[in-house]
Amino acid sequence: MSRIKKKLLKKIAIAAMVMILMMGMHVPQSSYARDSVYTKAGAGPKYWIAYEYCYTTNQPIPESRWQTNIDWVYTNFKPYGYDMVCSDGWIEGSQRVNSDGYIISYNDSWVNNWSYWSNYLTSKGMKLGIYYNPLWMTENAFNLNMAVKGTAYTTQNIVGETSFNSSLRWVDTAKPGAKEWIQNYVYYFKSVGAVYLRVDFLRDYENAYGTVKYQQALKWIKEAAGSDLFISLVMPNKYNHGLTELDNGDMMRITEDCWNGGWDHISDRERGTWRNYWPQYMNAFDGFIGFADVTGRGQMIADGDFMRLHNCASDTERKFQVSLFTMAGSPIAIADQYDTIGNSAWAYQNTELIDLNNQGFVGKPLSYDIDDAYNSSRWVGQLPNGDWVVGLFNRENNTQDRFIDFFTDLGIEGDAQVRDLWSHIDLGSMSSYLATLAPHDCKILKITNPKKKYEAEVASLINGTKKNNNHGGYTGPGFVDKIETVGAKVLFAVNASSAGTYNLYIRYANGSGNHRTASLYVNDVKDSQINMSSLPNWETWGNVQKSVTLNAGINYIAIQYDSTDTGHFNLDFIQLNTVSIGPVEVSIANPGFENGSLTGWTEWHPSGQSACYGVDSYDAYSGNYKCYFWGTSAYEQSIHQLKTGLENGSYTVRAWVKQNSGTPTICRMELSNYGGMLQCFNFESSTEYMLVYGKVNVTNGQLDIGFYTKSLGNSNLQIDEVQLYRNY
Repeated sequence: MSRIKKKLLKKIAIAAMVMILMMGMHVPQSSYARDSVYTKAGAGPKYWIAYEYCYTTNQPIPESRWQTNIDWVYTNFKPYGYDMVCSDGWIEGSQRVNSDGYIISYNDSWVNNWSYWSNYLTSKGMKLGIYYNPLWMTENAFNLNMAVKGTAYTTQNIVGETSFNSSLRWVDTAKPGAKEWIQNYVYYFKSVGAVYLRVDFLRDYENAYGTVKYQQALKWIKEAAGSDLFISLVMPNKYNHGLTELDNGDMMRITEDCWNGGWDHISDRERGTWRNYWPQYMNAFDGFIGFADVTGRGQMIADGDFMRLHNCASDTERKFQVSLFTMAGSPIAIADQYDTIGNSAWAYQNTELIDLNNQGFVGKPLSYDIDDAYNSSRWVGQLPNGDWVVGLFNRENNTQDRFIDFFTDLGIEGDAQVRDLWSHIDLGSMSSYLATLAPHDCKILKITNPKKKYEAEVASLINGTKKNNNHGGYTGPGFVDKIETVGAKVLFAVNASSAGTYNLYIRYANGSGNHRTASLYVNDVKDSQINMSSLPNWETWGNVQKSVTLNAGINYIAIQYDSTDTGHFNLDFIQLNTVSIGPVEVSIANPGFENGSLTGWTEWHPSGQSACYGVDSYDAYSGNYKCYFWGTSAYEQSIHQLKTGLENGSYTVRAWVKQNSGTPTICRMELSNYGGMLQCFNFESSTEYMLVYGKVNVTNGQLDIGFYTKSLGNSNLQIDEVQLYRNY
């Protein structure tokens, strides 16, 4: 963040220009997220950043102060997991370069180079982060007209007409040799020991050189970074809801700079405003709400910028900021220094909140609307073991109530154990919680969820999938839809207590009228295809069961629309269990004949004979209708339904039947076309409905369910409530 005090007027001046550039501009973009080891981990890093001194003095940080802060962080925060130190801006004073034209240290006044400080940190069990943009070229490297490594070009061949400032030029990605310069810069930073690269002023490059060149630059940086370097994208425009950044980064800034910090940065600065260019949101809370739908494992880490807790007005606000950033999965970036922090260190050292970050926790607001003050201040999410974390926030200047109902908002049936993560007190067994919060206060709760049920709407919604609640019957705060394009997926992180085989139950809705499929991935490997039968409507939910092999610890389960799938279904939750919870019903068409017809069934009778079936409301077992066979003279009659798209395995068919008039020659249920021999289940005469059932092992993905009568006349059969179950 170079010379932030001086760049404010520049930001205002370019705003109108940005809007002009955006009008009419359409650049095809993929919506695929960079699925890196860093985004898969979920939450952002915990580290110290050299921002505060530079911002308050408008000068680069001296090397001696840098070292003193490192030693202070090591003593006070390393035991809590803060294991990285990162340089910040005011980088123009670094003009000394190596033989390839790359800067050797943070500032020319520094005695030691990057490698020295990487080794120094390593000796303390810590890591080095570097602030720099590989699209920059120092004025010194330009004047020396140095060879661009791996090419026949020189530094003066690859710069663009527009410079970043008088000390740093921009490399033009359209110039031959630009790719090598950019990627070799990234390789260089890795070679000196950096594990984290903070790439700033991306808006400036995109505004000067256009979105296509900007996309190309980020793609090259991503390729060179690989899985060895964390890419932090700073000051991006985030056009089209950050699609370019999602493709190419691990983390992106979602708010304006920290500046002095405090409540202004946390929640108050231009609250409720949005713009379609950097900075889209001016305060962290609004930014976290606005981009919550694209954050989470395998997607993007939302960066709320730095914390200067000593500038908060109260301990309540300090607790609020750390809580908010933890709930949103943001990095916890300490900008306070050894001689400024005062008595604020405690807020960074809450081990129960740190544990959430360590587990990769990323929560979501119950509303993504920044104008919905109540619901966007209630945040929920799940840990890999299925437990819920709830954050209740009061952004207002007066006392407010925040309420969470465990069944409605979390999908938890009955009571659950609750723990307060700031007071470190177990609150007991509850089914709801009401918090009365003072201004700028919050409550962070952990709620035990023993059933290992994971709600899809708080998982990672990737490549177009969306949270919705426009159909009933779901559990928790909603369900996931828009699983409509190849690559769309929902990613869950689940914890297995031990390695082994687990039952995975998938609850879905499919009111499309057609069979639907998706692909199941376990730890990035395709496991199988999920077959979802058509259901009567979008408010009817069905279940599919799979057996999955999991490792001990965190595993990743994805339900994804592949090119071989049909997609277009809704997803409510998945549930993990080591013990079968019994048969799972598989939907069939018109099982109780409640359409008042044979819709979904096919009838058969011999040629030359009149049909001897009907559907009426007399003496139905349940509902309003039943099917019946009847003839006063000799007849044969059957109805059948072929159920396709079944997972191979054991199935049971059940039906309620009544044969109470005459004595038919044959009266039975028939199960066929399942990969085995015809199975027949005969009915006995009875004055009451009887439950009949048959069991078969499907090996070809389908099953024909039929009912057949052969009679000499004056005999009947009544059929109702036909059900199909998958046995586990």
